[in-house]
Amino acid sequence: MYNTRTDVWEDHFAVQATPPFQLEGKTSIGPATVERLERNAPLQLRARALWIVLGIFG
Repeated sequence: MYNTRTDVWEDHFAVQATPPFQLEGKTSIGPATVERLERNAPLQLRARALWIVLGIFG
């Protein structure tokens, strides 16, 4: 699992550049965290798309 205190987000995750803007794991930590925290659930994808449009994510 990703640890916000010791890990760098960009090292472990990438966001698709086009909708649905899914998070993709770049290391073994990434996919495990995405799956466990359900970061590609429908509500998360809709929120992420809005955040990208608003310029507060990505």
